[in-house]
Amino acid sequence: MKNECKNLLLRGLHLFFRKRKGQPQSLAQAKVLVISTTALGDTLWGTAAIKSFKKSYPNSKIYALSSPVGCKVLENQPEIEEIYLFPNRVFFTIPSLLTKLRKQKFDAVLLFHASDRLAIFLGASLGAALVIGTKGLNKGLDSFFTHVIPWDKTTHEIERRLDMVSYLGAKKQYALTYRTTQEEEEFAEEFLQGKKMVALHPGAKDLYKCWPKEKFIELGKLLQKKDIPLLITGVKEEHDLISSIAAALPGSKYLPAMSLRHFAAILKKMALVITNDTGPLHLAIAVETPVLALFAPTNSKICGPYHAKNAQIVQKPATCKPCLRRSCRLPFCMLQISPEEVFRYAEKMLASANL
Repeated sequence: MKNECKNLLLRGLHLFFRKRKGQPQSLAQAKVLVISTTALGDTLWGTAAIKSFKKSYPNSKIYALSSPVGCKVLENQPEIEEIYLFPNRVFFTIPSLLTKLRKQKFDAVLLFHASDRLAIFLGASLGAALVIGTKGLNKGLDSFFTHVIPWDKTTHEIERRLDMVSYLGAKKQYALTYRTTQEEEEFAEEFLQGKKMVALHPGAKDLYKCWPKEKFIELGKLLQKKDIPLLITGVKEEHDLISSIAAALPGSKYLPAMSLRHFAAILKKMALVITNDTGPLHLAIAVETPVLALFAPTNSKICGPYHAKNAQIVQKPATCKPCLRRSCRLPFCMLQISPEEVFRYAEKMLASANL
């Protein structure tokens, strides 16, 4: 009922803004707003579609509306003219943000992903001739769009975004992109002292996606027997987790708290990243680092590496039907993955690495 009331209010507000200009004469010089206001991986998934559209329409101008973390991801993307912040306390900033965006007179709005209804309302209230989203993924607000692209639950999230630009005539390009700066690369070189390492990334936002830390420790010991240097990575909130794993693996290092952009530069220098299903998995792919990804409760065919040259997936079936997802406190399905199996994959992937 609460969500229905929210939708009713937004539909009423939308009546004041829904007037649209006619169809753009051509997309060749169109001004396009891309909306992606959620997490790290969600934003990275959209970079393939952004690049595809710009390559197909090089004289177009692409703008982005994104979350704080998304803005960090997109800030050096050459395809993007300007980035607008969708802040956490968005309700109080909606009027000024709406005014600012409407002044751009966008020809098209593409909603890649949004967890907040206000992002959908914003995109649909800019007067653009084309407002494109995915059918059934708009919190009951499909009517706000001029076009909704059909999909099914087996479609990869990267493909779902590419389908939107393909609808506009763009040729699909599958590579994710992330641009590091010279300063960030120099920081990584200094931190790593020029050493190639293997990164173990044991955390994730959702516990049910995590391989137990004891398994990461067992894997680390197997790698250390081969004299492979290890870096344990994670975000600030995962400090206790990564420091405890590093303590159990004498000689390894763990990542101190740092910015996302410096973290990305360090991932770029890794010989291999071994990780759960989490945003840094896709960040490593975007900076072209080999990745070994561990999946069980989530489906790698929907949210795993996609058309990635240097990625290997270890996928096991979910053990609970239906999956408990965020209610899970002990991810039994991840226990199906053994350190020995992951080590064998890692050995093959590191065969040509100079460690």
